[in-house]
Amino acid sequence: MTINRKQKELEETKQQKLTLARSKESEKGQLTQEKDEKDRTVQQLSQKEKELEATAAELAEQAALVRARAEQVNEQQQRVTADRQALKDRDAALAKAEQALAALQDQLGHSRYA
Repeated sequence: MTINRKQKELEETKQQKLTLARSKESEKGQLTQEKDEKDRTVQQLSQKEKELEATAAELAEQAALVRARAEQVNEQQQRVTADRQALKDRDAALAKAEQALAALQDQLGHSRYA
């Protein structure tokens, strides 16, 4: 082999190595960029997770308040129902008393004229 040919082969090998090094550098840059994008995505997802956890906690608190309020309303409804029944019972008792009074007055009126 001649010196020229060896120099040419060395030059080609250098070029291949240089091309390979550039290719690796380019790949490294792409991988770094992809990693950075994934890191940003992970941070965004972590932030979203925190927001969702806060929202879930707030909704759980609101649900507890709604349940407590529903229980209060139920108790009040039971009291109202009991009060209505008591009023009906009093109204019935009053009606009976009025009938008894009317009957007594009627008897009293008949006994005066008899």
